[in-house]
Amino acid sequence: MTSAAPSSLSGSRFLSRKGWSVASHGVPAENFAALIAAKNEWLKISTNVIEQEFNVNIAQFDETNLAPIELAKGITRAFLRYDNSVIAVGRNILRMLRSQVEDQRSMQYCTLPYAIIHWPGDTSEKGPMHKDGYFYIRDFYTTWTPLNENTHEPLLINEYSHIRKGLLSRKLRLPSFAPSGVLVKPHIGLGDFIAWHGNTDHEGLLNTSKEVTVSLVFRFTSSPIMLESTQPCADLEHGKISSGELDVADFSRLTAKIFRQIEEENKNVSLAYTDITALCNSIQSSVESWKLNRVDQHKIAFVLALWAQRMENRRDVKLFYLYACIASAHVLYPVQQVMRNLLNNSPESNAMNFAKWTIRKYPYKQHEFVLHEEIYTKNRNGGNMHVHIPENLPWVKWME
Repeated sequence: MTSAAPSSLSGSRFLSRKGWSVASHGVPAENFAALIAAKNEWLKISTNVIEQEFNVNIAQFDETNLAPIELAKGITRAFLRYDNSVIAVGRNILRMLRSQVEDQRSMQYCTLPYAIIHWPGDTSEKGPMHKDGYFYIRDFYTTWTPLNENTHEPLLINEYSHIRKGLLSRKLRLPSFAPSGVLVKPHIGLGDFIAWHGNTDHEGLLNTSKEVTVSLVFRFTSSPIMLESTQPCADLEHGKISSGELDVADFSRLTAKIFRQIEEENKNVSLAYTDITALCNSIQSSVESWKLNRVDQHKIAFVLALWAQRMENRRDVKLFYLYACIASAHVLYPVQQVMRNLLNNSPESNAMNFAKWTIRKYPYKQHEFVLHEEIYTKNRNGGNMHVHIPENLPWVKWME
């Protein structure tokens, strides 16, 4: 295993040959410094509010306090996700990548930015070696931009692994484990970003520094990622994100309040044996009672969805998923999880009614895909479900 110095994206040769590359994103230093300062403030305030609301100390990572830690992370992630300074970083990265790739069709779509946040010693963030790409997407690039100096090496890359892309490993998104690969830990300085192919095996490493580390992830693809909020790259190049009305302190307090309400409600609700249409209508009324503007509602939904995803092996999170997918069209994974749970654990009519309710609320192409995929899987395993969903639906819009 070796440490690797930055390598320019010259002619895309390094990226195409080794499967990864590091370059400067070119954001003006004063603009990037302002973004880092905002990130630090959001993280500090969200952590302090969550500590006060739940009477815990989450300054240091502790597995027993993972639930409030994930709430604090989610709030900071939400503010970074819907921030025009972050969008500007993505715009610069797209311009940099496009200048180095001959086939412009390889970068037609992009995802909403996602922030990876690692507490020091945060074992919950250390994942296995894996691929990001999907078998149905021809060209897939992940970019990763640190928002702090990396005093440790945060990533392990398996060079050349993107070349050995058998159908099974691509479908399952499994690592290649071929002996010809070279394991490297790239150095990614502040002001740089790393890009890798969707078929490049990589692993996030334990944060061994003494500070919380934050990085931004954008994904650029030749066709849409159907389980993520995906838009044409033209929107990233020319659009902007609307601002929320709540500052991070008020948002954090409201998030804690909503979290406790759902947690209490979850004690008395079973999706498997509840009239799903009535429950969805009730949750819709609750969401409307929050009286949030559109962006703040997207942020709350994102926090709930991400918290549920990261806690699903530790808690009963089904109602959190349902609240998230009713509150916002920007979260697709909760739609999949609710539909899958209903198909497996409740009368078929309940799953059918959820699909109908969802597509009436959010008549979008991504929702159609998620619902159809779950129904198709169920029918392939002996089910007999048929739900009419209109064709030629529009994409979910997340930029103006």
